[in-house]
Amino acid sequence: MKRLLFAPLLLTLLVGCSIKDKTYIERRDDCADLLARIITPDEFVKKYKIALKDDRPNKKQARREGIALFCQFYINHKIL
Repeated sequence: MKRLLFAPLLLTLLVGCSIKDKTYIERRDDCADLLARIITPDEFVKKYKIALKDDRPNKKQARREGIALFCQFYINHKIL
């Protein structure tokens, strides 16, 4: 009887732990591609809409800062 109670719990834990966050992986890989110059900064900014509404006079600097802040999270954090 106890097995019947633990089976759904065990199944839920197995399925929940095996699901990967695909958007996280895609963004992490895009940041790596950007740093490796596989994609251009313009493509990256357009895809993730980074620093597009910034009204600073130096748009290139705003774009670089936006990209750096966006990718900093994915460089420093790891999925277990």
